[in-house]
Amino acid sequence: MESNDFRYEHKYIIPKSLEDQTLALIKSNVYKINEQYQQRRVNSIYYDSDDLILAKQNVDGNEERHKIRLRYYGDISMLNNPTLEIKSKKGYVGTKKIISIDHNNPMYAISNISEMDAISNLPLSINYLSSQLKPVLLVSYVRRYFVSSSDSFRLTLDTKIIYKSIDSLIDIYSKDEIGFISNYDSVLEIKYDVINNLNYLIGNLKLPFRLTRNSKYITGLSAIGRLQLS
Repeated sequence: MESNDFRYEHKYIIPKSLEDQTLALIKSNVYKINEQYQQRRVNSIYYDSDDLILAKQNVDGNEERHKIRLRYYGDISMLNNPTLEIKSKKGYVGTKKIISIDHNNPMYAISNISEMDAISNLPLSINYLSSQLKPVLLVSYVRRYFVSSSDSFRLTLDTKIIYKSIDSLIDIYSKDEIGFISNYDSVLEIKYDVINNLNYLIGNLKLPFRLTRNSKYITGLSAIGRLQLS
């Protein structure tokens, strides 16, 4: 299965002490924003080259940026029904291709991602990386989902964010959280299709936070010491 999702994205970093206030602002908004699904734990294994070419696209502020990750939900140590996601972004406009993989042998898929047919169809600007990709970071967090009554906006709030280096793939199956590094901030993301309505939404939310280019992948690489941020 493949899908493409074109929409604008804005992100805000939320200090842990203001999580409750942020939830109250979201639920009291004039757009009648309601919780859409039950919250769940989201796990992502990010792929990159040895010299972190994809990460450096983001850090260098390239207009065109890409991320490649394996995503699954629930228990971190249970690799259930993973999918491969190829995310591309140009400015604030993001696209995401979701590709099903062999669920009978997910560990093989993690270790041999370059052999997947989907990787041969990477965007032309990073197609040359297909043989260099390897897992470098595991990011896990609890996500809550919200949607406006008109479906014009979708919001997610990510809390309890943790990172772990996965130089050794067996680390994924650890039943405890040894080796994980915690991020005590949360991340609010607003996704929308029509840019003209964004200022009205933000004005009514009255969020006391600044817009950010926050990337869990980049923050996680910095936290584990793989990437130096200035």
